[in-house]
Parts: sequence; structure tokens; C-alpha cells
Amino acid sequence: MLNWLKRTKLPEAWAIKQIDGDLLHVCGRGQLESRERSAKALQALQENRFEGAIRMHDSALVLNARLFIALAPVDDLILIDHCQAEWRGQRHRISWVPQRCWVYEGRLTATLTELSGIQQHISVEDVSAIRNKTTAGEGGESGTLFAALDALEILPLHNKDPDHRQ
Repeated sequence: MLNWLKRTKLPEAWAIKQIDGDLLHVCGRGQLESRERSAKALQALQENRFEGAIRMHDSALVLNARLFIALAPVDDLILIDHCQAEWRGQRHRISWVPQRCWVYEGRLTATLTELSGIQQHISVEDVSAIRNKTTAGEGGESGTLFAALDALEILPLHNKDPDHRQ
């Protein structure tokens, strides 16, 4: 009787964190959350202008769509296997983004990892800029964070002189 009050379920989408050429950094799949009707939300999603949230299936976390470079409707991104997908008429490699990186706002890099006997790409935070700063050193120094400590004179821990004189 009150069917018009029932809200149709909003579309599901794949959350894509970053795109590097033919490599998609994919967080996972989720249900859109919005005040818009299903048809309008799907149209916005297909035009890459969806504003709202996505409830991730793996964790039930609700994340803002702005955290992702794209949200792909589940019917548009077809998984071929655990490391390949077809989207927008192109074949892409997949790198799976762990939950800890879903809200990370820097660049990601993919590393090849073996999980359960299967080789696949996993996305991790790109810390190369930080690494470059620490290994560059100043003036050709050794480049470790503890280089300054190496130059310190080691003082005795137990000095019997109360005035710390020797």
C-alpha cells in the first residue's frame, strides 16, 4: 500500500583510490549513500560527479566520495580475475588497497605480493619522498637519522662525583 514510500536501493560501486596508466588502485566495493533517488545517483556516478558517501562492504565504514579518484558502477567495472579488470573499454591491472590506506591522501605505489599462494599487487603509501630526504643527508653526510649521534662523546652513566666533575 505504501510502496511509494519505499526507497529503492542505491547503486553499488567500486571505490578507486588512484589511477596510474593501466593500473587501478581499488579499495573495494560498497553501497552508495545519498539523499538522491537511485536513478539520479547512478547517473551522477556514471558521469563521475557523485557527491555523497559510500558504505564499504568489507568493513561497513562510511567514507566520503571525495576520498576516491573515481567510483565505478559495479556493472561498468568487470573483474576478469584478482589482478585484472575491464573498465571504460580498457583492460586494467588491479592493485588492491588495504583499509589503512582508504583515507590516505598521498600517492600510492603498488608492490607485488604473494597472498595465499597467489601473486597480486597491493597498494602502499608512497614514502619515496621521505626516504629521499633522509638518505640525501646534508653536505654528503652518511644520510642516517642518527649521524649526529655518532659524533657525540659517550658520557659515563654512573658518575660518582655529585658535581659531575671528573
